[in-house]
Amino acid sequence: IYYKIPKTTHLSKIETMTVKPHYSLSFQGVQQAKQSYTLYYEPSLGISSDILVKNNETISKDTPIFKYYNPHIEKHILAKKNLLSSIQHSNKISSDNFNQQVQLSNDILNLQQQLQTRIYAPIKGRVTVLHPFPSKSHTEIMQINSDERIIHAKIKESQLKQLKNNQLVQVSIKNTRQFEGKILSISSIPYKTETSSSFYYVDISTDPSYPIGYHFDLHLGTTEYELPD
Repeated sequence: IYYKIPKTTHLSKIETMTVKPHYSLSFQGVQQAKQSYTLYYEPSLGISSDILVKNNETISKDTPIFKYYNPHIEKHILAKKNLLSSIQHSNKISSDNFNQQVQLSNDILNLQQQLQTRIYAPIKGRVTVLHPFPSKSHTEIMQINSDERIIHAKIKESQLKQLKNNQLVQVSIKNTRQFEGKILSISSIPYKTETSSSFYYVDISTDPSYPIGYHFDLHLGTTEYELPD
């Protein structure tokens, strides 16, 4: 807030003005988990058998999180077992007969290992179960988000030279400053390229108390104030 005072001071003529700050560079970012993993349903591995973790549970890396069961493989196992049983109960004794039994036994063993497929967590984090009973291909089953948070932003190539690692960033919400962050990384290759411009990712340190998905206004450079005439 500024006060416009005339040359001849009369308190009744003092005007109050509210002005907004202008920065050399401003852009937007979104609060995200530093690491995130989404598990999708893959029917080629079988049918949904069991979710091995609970919603909102914090798990370690390599924790088993989901199990598939493949009924088609079970049919193959049953067919090979029946064939093996019939050969074993036949009166024919030959090297070919013996070799066939060995091959069938190995096939059964290999198929049994494929009957169930376990999926393991690639990161440590908190589980959010999205669809516990998936039926369609690529349905999101669950998401795992690390406890660490970052602000994820996108910039144009024309803005790239104004940014550098460890640079301080003013973080605000609706023009109200909240805290100060620091640039953690700038992508070395663009995530999108258009005819006239390319676009890059920028990660910034944040206040972890804000929820995932929260939007921020980000400002770099010297603050300037433009006063009306």
